[in-house]
Amino acid sequence: MKFSVIIPVYNAELYIDRCLLSIRKAIKLAKSECEVICVDDGSNDRSWSILQNYPLSEFRLVRHKENLGVSAARNTALGIAKGEWILFVDADDYVSEDYFMSLESAIDNNPRAQIVCFGSNSPFGDYKFASLWSKAYRKDVLPDGGFDDFSHGEDRLFLLKAMLKAETIISIPDILYRYAPHNNGLTSAPRTKQWILDTIGVSRQMLDVAIISDKVLPARFFRDIALWILEECVVAKDKLAECDKKQINEVWKNILKYISGVRQISYWHRMVAKLCYCLGRPAEFALCKIPRWLKKGF
Repeated sequence: MKFSVIIPVYNAELYIDRCLLSIRKAIKLAKSECEVICVDDGSNDRSWSILQNYPLSEFRLVRHKENLGVSAARNTALGIAKGEWILFVDADDYVSEDYFMSLESAIDNNPRAQIVCFGSNSPFGDYKFASLWSKAYRKDVLPDGGFDDFSHGEDRLFLLKAMLKAETIISIPDILYRYAPHNNGLTSAPRTKQWILDTIGVSRQMLDVAIISDKVLPARFFRDIALWILEECVVAKDKLAECDKKQINEVWKNILKYISGVRQISYWHRMVAKLCYCLGRPAEFALCKIPRWLKKGF
């Protein structure tokens, strides 16, 4: 087997050394051939200079002249990856020394596996099944066309398509990925108009993909999509300038109307979406707080 590790890099001069050194340590314990593909996505700091310090025998370096976004960076890497198994690592995170060794053992013991889920130290709860980077993907389950062109939520859509395509998904308890939060990360970035539009666009596509799939997905999946759109978008939308609110209002109403008609979503969440659609902005914030209060009960 051969592993391809894909790392999009954008202004990561403070973190990239830690990331790459951790992968080099893991490679030393691996029996399989491993390649690491780093795509500098138009960084304007020292990231590209730091990448060039690493031997080309171990790392494949690609540079975008301008910042095209994380989806484009990952798609560039997917286009040249030679591995049978694909892994994704963020430039500001790092991996455990037994990263490849544990995956090799899991794959050897489960030769039919197409996705291997593993643990991380994520502070966001159990992200084993929700995050892009806590999995190894056999190349034949990757979605056609790679990542969709969203600046936020693209990983969720990619992951859903891959998991629907896979016939055999296994999980191992090993904590192999080390998430390293910091103030400049995407999770702490301000919620902008584009963030809301991407959240709505990704949500719509995820629901479409799930509904037409021949696999029966758990009700929790549909609940989480509804909560993601109802909670986060309303809170973010409330903080936008009036001109931005006007621009996204039509798109927002369309997704609310759509959610209210998706039968796989619980009656309660469909009702909340319909009330938000019918009553407009005055009702949005209060109504969308209710699912958050009751989230554990759904």
